[in-house]
Amino acid sequence: MNWPICRLMCIAAGLSLLAWQTARSDITPASQPATQAAIADTQPTPAVVSLVAKLSDDSFKVRENAQSELIRLAEEAEPSLKALLKTDLSPEAKARVEASLRKIEENRLVGPSIITMHYTDAPMEAVLEDFSKQAGADMGIHRKEIADFIQGKKATVDLDHVSFWTALRAISQSSGLSVPPNVNYGNVTSKMTLEIANRSGPAMDLSVKSMTTAGPFVVIPQQCAMTRVINYGHGMGMGMGVPMNGGSPFSLTMMYACEPKLHIVGGIGNDCIRSVVDDKGHDLSAGRANMFFGMGVQGWCWSIPTQLHEAPDMGKKIATVKGVIKASVMTQSIALVVDDVYKSGAVTKRAGNMAITFTGAKTENNQNTLDFSITAAADNPFVFQQIQMLINQMEVTDANGQRIQVGLRMMNNNNSHMEMSVGAFGPANQKPKKLVWEIPSETRAVEFPFEIHDLALP
Repeated sequence: MNWPICRLMCIAAGLSLLAWQTARSDITPASQPATQAAIADTQPTPAVVSLVAKLSDDSFKVRENAQSELIRLAEEAEPSLKALLKTDLSPEAKARVEASLRKIEENRLVGPSIITMHYTDAPMEAVLEDFSKQAGADMGIHRKEIADFIQGKKATVDLDHVSFWTALRAISQSSGLSVPPNVNYGNVTSKMTLEIANRSGPAMDLSVKSMTTAGPFVVIPQQCAMTRVINYGHGMGMGMGVPMNGGSPFSLTMMYACEPKLHIVGGIGNDCIRSVVDDKGHDLSAGRANMFFGMGVQGWCWSIPTQLHEAPDMGKKIATVKGVIKASVMTQSIALVVDDVYKSGAVTKRAGNMAITFTGAKTENNQNTLDFSITAAADNPFVFQQIQMLINQMEVTDANGQRIQVGLRMMNNNNSHMEMSVGAFGPANQKPKKLVWEIPSETRAVEFPFEIHDLALP
């Protein structure tokens, strides 16, 4: 038997014997379950023991594959890895176990979620609770309208180490809930929420064959558009978007959405697509900058068109799209909380060298306004632009806990100070009461490459 495997199996056997001996020892009934649970938590599973043994294999490929599988198992493997780290591992295995634990922790924060669920005829509430827990986000499942809709419903869900997006599709099919990329009624939120299907617009289509994942993001092709134009005489009659040479306006639009556990600060870059190659080898994006702006929807979903170049003798389909999603993810935050905006005095929170003060609320001509005063270091000229981007992260609710849409109404600023008013655009009888504004105090830059294949050309 291979020595690393033998050694690790002996360790696992020893821990099993320890658990058996402890269960037989003379301890009080009150402490026995806790003691057994603590031992069970630190006892490596056979599957993890076998994978860790492969981390010392002579083959680099075997070592890499074993480490990748440990990372994929994520929370399921984490307790075993921590226990094995305290044992006599080879230097290579120890380094890879430590790297795996770091990656699992990083993925928990900014990487893809891995979902495992095995339910047969289970209460829908329990299924949604488990899904939300593994996804690291509530997704609005505790709202009254959702609780009323799923009451009494059962679900059968069988998922084993799948992506968040695969799990979301299965949950949607079994629950009658879906995720609309546009939520433009009174329940506006900056975060992805599950909504009752067909009540808030079309759902995000997660059945598109050519879609792909990029870390915690999903990339969904939406459309490729080409308009043929001929200009007569020195460019007369040119319209917006029509090339000077009378060529063909030609674009590829993708939807990018991130998992609800992520808090993206300032959106994603508009230059996600790096190359578009047709089935004859032409790079349709060569030398063409992205001249369009993406449309962000509530801070978690973006539809971004990229201009393409029509090549002579172009093929009939796009063979490969390559790109990179770049974003800044919040890793720490402060929360500015005001329980009653009309009765509260000034409330100040500090994030780094920035101070944000809620100064009060007022109603004039049936318009509700929340006022803020913000000071920041003069050496950051973009700080006030960043604050404006964070307005859609505000959650303002009325006395019944219903969300109210908000938007920038007025701002004045100099190098280090800004006065800002935010309008609460609820119905006339919907008055804001509570404000919760999560403000990033620490962020991390992330990049996630992706590829998509076989898209038809118009």
